[in-house]
Amino acid sequence: MINHLIIKHIFIFCFLINYANIFCQDLSISKENRYFNHITDKILRNDKKITSDEILLKGDSLYRSSINDWQRVKALFVIIQGYEMQHNLSSSLDVSLKADSIAIKSNLIYFKPKTSGIIASLYNNLNMEAESNEYLERALQYTSKLDRENFLIDRSIIYQRISAVYSKQKKHKKALSANLLALSYLEDLKKEFPFAGYSKAYIPALLNIGVNYYNLQNYKLSKFYYEKGLKAIDDNNNFYLAYFYIRYAAAEIKLKNINSALIYINKSKTLADKMADKNLELQIDEVFDEYYTLNKEVKKADSIKKRIIDNGILVSNSKETAAKNILKKTKNEIKTEKKVSLLFIIISILLIVFTLFIGGYKNYQNKKIKIQYEKIIDDFEKVKNKEIQSVSSKVNTTSKEPLSEKKTTELLQKLEEFENSEIFTGKNFNISNMAIIFNSNTKYINYLLQNYRGKNFSDYLNNIRIRYIIKKMINNPEYLNYKIDYLAEITGYSSHSRFTQMFKKEMKISPSEFIAQQLSKKTRE
Repeated sequence: MINHLIIKHIFIFCFLINYANIFCQDLSISKENRYFNHITDKILRNDKKITSDEILLKGDSLYRSSINDWQRVKALFVIIQGYEMQHNLSSSLDVSLKADSIAIKSNLIYFKPKTSGIIASLYNNLNMEAESNEYLERALQYTSKLDRENFLIDRSIIYQRISAVYSKQKKHKKALSANLLALSYLEDLKKEFPFAGYSKAYIPALLNIGVNYYNLQNYKLSKFYYEKGLKAIDDNNNFYLAYFYIRYAAAEIKLKNINSALIYINKSKTLADKMADKNLELQIDEVFDEYYTLNKEVKKADSIKKRIIDNGILVSNSKETAAKNILKKTKNEIKTEKKVSLLFIIISILLIVFTLFIGGYKNYQNKKIKIQYEKIIDDFEKVKNKEIQSVSSKVNTTSKEPLSEKKTTELLQKLEEFENSEIFTGKNFNISNMAIIFNSNTKYINYLLQNYRGKNFSDYLNNIRIRYIIKKMINNPEYLNYKIDYLAEITGYSSHSRFTQMFKKEMKISPSEFIAQQLSKKTRE
């Protein structure tokens, strides 16, 4: 005979899923979700006793038509219920985890305690106690975010789930205590919120307390709670009717009320035949087995036992499949973690190498900038001390002299005066302007610049402009605080970029780098 506790555990678990879903209707539902909620609740109550396959089809259709994550989670609840009725633990867990992921991602605070609780019950049914306790703890934490009404409802649900964990561990007194605590939350709900749909929560709680007393072999009290539940059931809550009938029949058998037991078994079976609910079918067969054994109907008992064994194998296979899937996922997660770890190590090494390279490159660049800066300063010191080639020294000694020595000397003197002035900082200054200032012509000016400065006019103009602004920055520290735009303007350039380009071409470092070095030098001094 199948272990009775397996059946009791399945029984409590199944009802808590449906119970969690029904109570979504009490939330402050937005207008776009109201009709969707009405449809899903109707399916979850299963008033028409439709089969699990039909429930799955409806759930899938609802999910595909969902327009937001609230509706998607609600549709997944329908799918979960269908898989539970088939006792397909693997698919139930997959869909529950998906619903939980959506609820967390979209911060659906009213769904998060429910999805965590459903997952906890599934793990409990798969003998994964640590995982079950983790999700129960998470569910309890989520309830702290709820309003008072939903806090009381969800706390009741969670403690009924905790009771199922204790039942699985054969800690029947603790299981009963947890369910009585769950019932106390519902009593508070009734006092504080008289119109909160108390009976919808009250009925499954009575059913589960009846199971607790049955497991404690207190069959009269077990019957008492079943009778209270049956009185509370109406057309809106008749989903539970078949379960109450079969549990009541089980208690009657223990009390040797054989005729009454058979009546309730048959009532439950009539409803179960319409629903194709594996959990319910397992319980009915178990109670039938006890009935036939007690009534000494050996052939019928043997027939039922065979069906129980077959169904037991299905249950075991379902658990084995779910366990294999979890193990496979765990292995894949480990592989993924290893890959991620390896990738992380590679990226870390690359980052270290890149950081070292950047650091080394920056040090190299800084040294290069410093060397160039010191060269610029040294050149200016030499000019100051007349160590640089004389203004009259000819650079190109091979070209034919088109001017007399006297005229050349006169132009060179003017060139020196010109270079010590600021005339060349005019924005539109050109070679014609220079020829006029020199009282000469562009031909002679070109000759003078090529042979005594080694540059054409454009390069020469850029050179003296850049040297002019460097001299200003060396001799007048306030220039170091001016913006590059202003420095460009007073030097004769029309733009920041053109000034920077010419500065770098002439000095091999940018204006900003020169300023930084000069400021650093001033600080050291």
